[in-house]
Order: sequence, then structure tokens, then C-alpha cells
Amino acid sequence: MASQYQETHREQAYFPAEQPPPVADPRVPAAHAHPCRAGDPRCSPGQGPQAPVRLTCVLPAAARLTGSDDFRLVTRKGRRVGRPRLVVHAITAEELARLGMAEPGDTRVGFVVSKAVGNSVVRHRVTRRLRHLLRDRLGTVRPGCTLVVRALPPAAEAASAELGKDIDSALRRLRLAIGDDGGAQ
Repeated sequence: MASQYQETHREQAYFPAEQPPPVADPRVPAAHAHPCRAGDPRCSPGQGPQAPVRLTCVLPAAARLTGSDDFRLVTRKGRRVGRPRLVVHAITAEELARLGMAEPGDTRVGFVVSKAVGNSVVRHRVTRRLRHLLRDRLGTVRPGCTLVVRALPPAAEAASAELGKDIDSALRRLRLAIGDDGGAQ
């Protein structure tokens, strides 16, 4: 029985190792060879994928809160205000100086959107909405403030206008606008 097994597995198919001879290129000539083909500026754009349209109005890199230590500092040492769809944690430059930390020059913002809000598509949509809303409000917040915006599950079904009202309400309550005195309420 063992010899029968060895005989059947010794047989192998024969494939030659030689490469076939080169043949003429079957592809169509380059785009610049004929006028009014793809890539010619005189033609209208062709079908198929086009260059992506990029959004240029994103949150500037200097305004992004990225380090876990920064998130931890703001959420544990800063003040917070809860709203129906989100919670805003904030720490001002004066509070950072009182804690002996270096003062950041610009207002920085970070986002926390947990799995409780929804699946990844919903979480990313909520994050994009919050980022867009806070980008427009960066100029109204006092310089040196660091914010962490934590989305709650109702944020998944909320419209951008509702999220904007919650953010404005939280910033007023925290007194972080440029004209405010900065005290907590």
C-alpha cells in the first residue's frame, strides 16, 4: 500500500521552463500619438475615473489634538459641559500654566467618538461633522484653549445644525469665547 502511494505522488506534470519568443506589443499606441485621445488638452475629458476632488477646508494641523497624554490631561484636569448629543471637555492656557504645563499657542481640538455611537461609517460621519463645525468656530475660542469633544450615541441621528447648537451652548457655558471673562459657570 505504501509503494502504491509513493508511485502516484511521484508522477508530476511536465512544464517547459523555456519562455515563449517575444511578440509585437498588442497594446494601443500612447495617448500622445493621436490627437483628440485621452490626455490631449483639446479634447473633453474621457470616461472612467477622474482625479479626486479634495476638500481643502480641513482642520489645520496646528489645531489638532493627537496625543493620548493630551486627551488624558484635558479630560481629567479640564472642565466639562454635557449636552444632549455631546460632552465638551476644555482646559485653558491659564489652567495649563497653573498645572505647570507648557502653554500651547493655538486652540487645539480633539474628538472622541466611541463604538456606542454606531458602526465605523456612522462614527466617521459624526467625526467629520464635528470637525467641520469646530473648524468654523476656532476663531471664536480664546487662544491657548484645548478642547476634547466626546460624541454621545444621539449624535448619530443628529443633524449638523443640532450638533452646532450643542457646541455653541457648551462653549458659552464654558465661557471660552474671545470676549468672555473665562470663569466657569
